Amino acid sequence: MKKIIIKFVASEDIGLGHLYRTVSLAKMLRQVGCEVICAINNFDFAKRELLRRGIRWISNNFSSEEAFVDALILSERPDVIVFDERHEYRKSNLLKWKKTARLVSIDFIGKNYQLFDQILIPNAHFVDRYPGTLNVLWGLEYVIINEDVRDRKPKVSVPNTVE
Repeated sequence: MKKIIIKFVASEDIGLGHLYRTVSLAKMLRQVGCEVICAINNFDFAKRELLRRGIRWISNNFSSEEAFVDALILSERPDVIVFDERHEYRKSNLLKWKKTARLVSIDFIGKNYQLFDQILIPNAHFVDRYPGTLNVLWGLEYVIINEDVRDRKPKVSVPNTVE
């Protein structure tokens, strides 16, 4: 069984998009037999939401994001770490982490993007500024839709044709 850590940040200021994208991604990964652990900042609402959905989480109580990732690798030994956040990690850290786990970035291409094993841009309107780069995937097939939104029934019916 693959162990995947999804690291993200959510807050009242940043918003909840990363949280709900992570919930949807975690559900999909668990359906294919992966163990998923969320690595999160200290935001109580996110912790409650993950707990409510049965998703294990570890909170960042470290002095830096890099120290948090180091501790996650040491304690959890993940196969993959998914970063769904806008944080520039140093080249030396990325190279160190790649020795033990595959690295995936979602929705962020930083200055050391070529060190990630895969970068997913989950939207259909991305302008490819990195032609010929094999580790950047984008387009409609990579869109991650929150299950609560996807499964919601319309409140009103929409006619098939407009008169």
